[in-house]
Amino acid sequence: QAYFDQGFQMMYAFAKQDATRSFREAWKRDPDCAICYWGEAWSWGSYLNGPMRGSEAPHAFVAIQKALELAEQASPNERAFIEAMEVRYVDDFDPDKRVEQDRAYADTMRGVAEQYPNDLDAATLYADSLFLLEPRQGTRDLNDLDLQRLHGVLEGILDRDIRHPGACHLYIHATESTVEPGKAEACAE
Repeated sequence: QAYFDQGFQMMYAFAKQDATRSFREAWKRDPDCAICYWGEAWSWGSYLNGPMRGSEAPHAFVAIQKALELAEQASPNERAFIEAMEVRYVDDFDPDKRVEQDRAYADTMRGVAEQYPNDLDAATLYADSLFLLEPRQGTRDLNDLDLQRLHGVLEGILDRDIRHPGACHLYIHATESTVEPGKAEACAE
């Protein structure tokens, strides 16, 4: 559990390689831990600072396939996370189709967040999936509907837990390139 929790924290900190090592250590200690393989798949994927590379794609695909194989043993919300992640990864990686898979993942994660409204990690993963669809550089317009949706999801989480590490980190990045970066001051504190 400690290695899984550490992997989650590392992903919230965008430390992908450390997260991968943590999730792998978790499933080495419990080879039947479906959500541990899900975590490894998550750690290989696209994130705010960059898209998934071709060299990462096979690892992500194998990890999510193993999670699916073991999903019967997972809790219902863990199965929902695993099934949502499945749409992100395909056997035949094509970087030109990455945005389609990321969009499908965001749509699926919206459903997971709605199904588990009290699970702040589900909501944070939904926000993370929305961020994958945002431009990586430039300024963001606070009137943009996609940004408003992203802010709305994150603010809903932060209203309940201002210290949520994933939601705070994402919110800082979601506001830093707007005309009101101070909106994330509480998270920065």
